[in-house]
Amino acid sequence: MLNKDAKPIGSVTPGGGSTDGLFHDLESVFIALPGANVLLSPDLVVEAISNDYYTATQAQKECLLGNHFLEALANSPATREVNAINNLQASLEQVLATGQPHEMERVSFDAPDPHQPGAFITHYWQIRHTPVLGTNGQVRYLIHSVINVTPKLQVEEQLRDSLRREQEALRGAEQIRHRLESLFRQAPVAICILDGPDLVYEFINPTYQQLAMGFQQLGKPFMGNFAEKEKHPLYRRIREVYETGQSYEERGLLIPLLREPDGRLENHYFNYIVQARYSVQNQVDGLLIFAFDVTDQIKSRKAAEASAHQLRLVTDALPVLVGYLDKEEKYRFANQAYKDWFLQNPEELLGRPVREVVGEKAYQTVKDKIIRALQGERLTFEAKMPYRDDFVKHIRVDYVPDIQEGKVAGFYTMVTDITSQVEARKALQESEQQAKSLAQELALANEGLQKINRQLSRTNVDLDNFIYTASHDLKAPILNIEGLIGLLRRQLSKENSWSELIQEIVHLVLESVQRFKHTIHHLTDITKLQKESLLEASQINLVDLIKDVQLDLYPDIQATQAQIRVEVVPEATLQFSEKNLRSIIYNLLSNALKYHAPDRAPRVRIDFSETTEFKVLTVQDNGLGFNLAQEHKLFTMFMRLHDHVEGAGIGLYMVKKIIDNAGGTIEVQSKVGEGSTFKVYFPKKAIHNP
Repeated sequence: MLNKDAKPIGSVTPGGGSTDGLFHDLESVFIALPGANVLLSPDLVVEAISNDYYTATQAQKECLLGNHFLEALANSPATREVNAINNLQASLEQVLATGQPHEMERVSFDAPDPHQPGAFITHYWQIRHTPVLGTNGQVRYLIHSVINVTPKLQVEEQLRDSLRREQEALRGAEQIRHRLESLFRQAPVAICILDGPDLVYEFINPTYQQLAMGFQQLGKPFMGNFAEKEKHPLYRRIREVYETGQSYEERGLLIPLLREPDGRLENHYFNYIVQARYSVQNQVDGLLIFAFDVTDQIKSRKAAEASAHQLRLVTDALPVLVGYLDKEEKYRFANQAYKDWFLQNPEELLGRPVREVVGEKAYQTVKDKIIRALQGERLTFEAKMPYRDDFVKHIRVDYVPDIQEGKVAGFYTMVTDITSQVEARKALQESEQQAKSLAQELALANEGLQKINRQLSRTNVDLDNFIYTASHDLKAPILNIEGLIGLLRRQLSKENSWSELIQEIVHLVLESVQRFKHTIHHLTDITKLQKESLLEASQINLVDLIKDVQLDLYPDIQATQAQIRVEVVPEATLQFSEKNLRSIIYNLLSNALKYHAPDRAPRVRIDFSETTEFKVLTVQDNGLGFNLAQEHKLFTMFMRLHDHVEGAGIGLYMVKKIIDNAGGTIEVQSKVGEGSTFKVYFPKKAIHNP
């Protein structure tokens, strides 16, 4: 409803004075006022427009000034929203009716785009209508004020977008923090976060807590309970990272950890990384520690090193060349035997190509074999290797590929020197022809030897018969002499003619008779031994037989206080003539007692062992011993190396005779003043029954 009583600007007042001059002054002031304002008459005709309004709305002066405001706006191409005109009219009518200011809700109007002719930009306006009242209290003018709130709205929208992004970032950061914390907690490595200059535990994952052996560390300073921690190298390194911001890493650090509840220290090895944590001001405000428990790896490595050391010891002791070549044909391992061949320490060969080490000529000899080994083929071959002009070897070689995850990483080499065998084979081949030519001569010689052997056999038989006959025929005269001497002693005793001289002579004659009887007895034994060489063998328990011999020698054992140690398993047996085996054991044990050192009791050790071809009986004593230069006399008939001890010198002869007949042998080791060791070798497959 428009106010009909409003006076137009420039009319005459009741006092007769013109207001035109005043209006123009007021109009100039209005135009210059800050803010986008339009002065309207009560009938909504545009009376004046401020400069800021033109600037804000890009309106054309001729389209508004003097025209009906609402019609001008409705006709403007910038006004696209019909409701905006209606709402504007309602607000103006309300102010005219009430005489009170009214502020509309924010509305949008389009304004021409100064940068793109014909285009429009949507602006948001805050509109206020303020009445100018006359002296009668009626609305004389209306001031239409607009404030472009588009920048404010844009700022608010930007703030909202920024706040939304910030909230989304915070939510994302929180999600990341939760994920990291979950990851840290589930990580198989020990992780902790130290906060602030006091390095207080802010976060500890379960793995780190296990390393703490159950002690509660959260909220406490790092190494807080450790006396003089400032002097501890680990604390100093971690403190240095906090002060400098430079990360630190160490491998294989030994840290003794205290275990509850027994308080026992356990050695653990760690690889750990310490990194600085930065605040938003890019200042160090904490530390992150990642600790990897590598105790098992360290122990495994040490075990591997110990194993490698043992392998080195073993391979260095071998008389063969043991090495390892990688895919580039370079040495990665070489044992001590390489030094003797190539005049360099094995360490100096590592990393060098085999071609350079062995020489070009030798390398060309095995080049194709090396290629095949690196292709995964296992090889064994022999070759003649010209390493140097003055050093040529015949070798047997084994190449063993080292296959890891289906791929050849290298191969092991084992080189055996067979030069002597090759030369021996060559010499053997050269001698074969000579052997063939000698075969006929040997055949002829063998025929002669057989003839001679038959003659010797007859001679041996005749000799045995002679010895037997002589010993048998001499027994009767000796016994007669012994009887006559006895008769003479009795007769002289009756006649009291038993002078000391006669007594001594008779005594000497009787001793000579006894020695002669012993000699005849030994000759008889030798003859029996020759004739009994074909006695049937049987399975004899060795322990039982030794016990029987000990009983036979019991008086001598007691007299000498001998200690006899039998180290023979109860089930040990020999396939042999029992009588001859008893003779061997009896003579060896008897000699050990007979020839004992006068300053110590005899100690005799009897043991029994086996080789591939023989069963070996060993008798060792601590007796007088003898010079091995006299060994050739030891087994000779009637030969004695110690004259101060009674004996006929026939025992060892008989032992050797028995074992020779059985196809065995006897060995002796001795040292004067320390004792002797006799080893009797019984063949497992006898030539004939002993």
